[in-house]
Amino acid sequence: MKKLTLILAVLFTFAAFAQTAEEMKAYMDYLTPGPFHKHLAQSEGNWDYQMKIFSEPGKEPAIEKGTAIGEMILGGRYLQMTHDGTAWGMPFQAIQIFGFDNVKQEFLAYWIDNMGTGFTVSSGKMDFNKGYLEMFGSFVDAAMKKEVNFRCVLKSSDIDNFTIEMFVTRDKNESILWETSYSRKK
Repeated sequence: MKKLTLILAVLFTFAAFAQTAEEMKAYMDYLTPGPFHKHLAQSEGNWDYQMKIFSEPGKEPAIEKGTAIGEMILGGRYLQMTHDGTAWGMPFQAIQIFGFDNVKQEFLAYWIDNMGTGFTVSSGKMDFNKGYLEMFGSFVDAAMKKEVNFRCVLKSSDIDNFTIEMFVTRDKNESILWETSYSRKK
């Protein structure tokens, strides 16, 4: 009954905006999870991760460890990755939400953690010729009090292992900030 009520509420909401059959179809296509959402769902489960933090270019990175749990939320539309570990020797918790926007045809990611009070937002399109997802965004550097642009690269070696690298651009120079390697718990 709850599912039927939800479906009817969604349909009536979109019907208020949609005036034609084509508009109604567009809204239905927008709200229906598709193949890229199924791709995101492959990351459901329990993960161990190792994070390399590069504080200065050319220096050895600090290595931190933790666990993450991936679960699809909101009817299979978004992947939520909840992290628990250490960073800079302190307790670290973070939530990352990945999605795929059916209209924009791009991936979106939102990141929040206990190391700040802001949101980090990125987006990008999958280039199947490259074999990895590249996303772009920005965050506020607390010391400089200004936006810093970044590029994230997500690579999967197989269904049980993937990495996310984050590169920042400062003074027109790009350098790696961190690299997190995930391995599915067996």
